Amino acid sequence: MIRTLPDTIKKSLYFSVSTQADLFYAEELRAIKNLDLHICVSREEVTGCEFGRINIDAVEAPLETEWYLCGNPKMVEENITKLNQRGYTQIHHEVFN
Repeated sequence: MIRTLPDTIKKSLYFSVSTQADLFYAEELRAIKNLDLHICVSREEVTGCEFGRINIDAVEAPLETEWYLCGNPKMVEENITKLNQRGYTQIHHEVFN
């Protein structure tokens, strides 16, 4: 979906996995123009990636930002709550079981 946006649009992507073995599409993501990419690995340190989980509280974005959350139900629910508390209304999500 992110590849369909024009190169002129600034985009941010926070992508998190548990281990390096779980990484996919990393090189393809790094090749997308005008993408502020944060690849996080939570259980091991991997060169070229951030260590730990995504901290959505630390993400600064305008209130009109569109958010797309995908992942386990607990993470998605917690982050929707946090974003709503900060005033964001354009939140789309999909949970993985």
